[in-house]
Amino acid sequence: MSTFDQIRVFVLALATVGLILVSRRALFNMRSHGFARFFAWESITVLVLLNCPRWFTDPFSARQVLAWTVLFASLFVLWRGVKLLKTAGPTRERAETELYTFEKTSTLVTSDIYRYIRHP
Repeated sequence: MSTFDQIRVFVLALATVGLILVSRRALFNMRSHGFARFFAWESITVLVLLNCPRWFTDPFSARQVLAWTVLFASLFVLWRGVKLLKTAGPTRERAETELYTFEKTSTLVTSDIYRYIRHP
């Protein structure tokens, strides 16, 4: 195993511990969406670590430029979605302790960016 591979395994272990700490309340409730969120975040971490060696090979090829453009566009969607959830009606009425405050919405958010990313 190369040094770079060892570093990636170490980063994966650190990220997993961090994700477990962030998701610890949700991991005990399999019916919570936080349970699935943990595995989604873990999968994204694995994908990033598997693909990072190829990110900077031929960095100015059309494929790489397109990939970085799509990546940054997706970060905008993430930022906009979280910002909207924080302002669109978090409520303290929901009792699920495994949810973060901005996730405790009592109505379906269908405006702004969610108009395009929600299933009808």
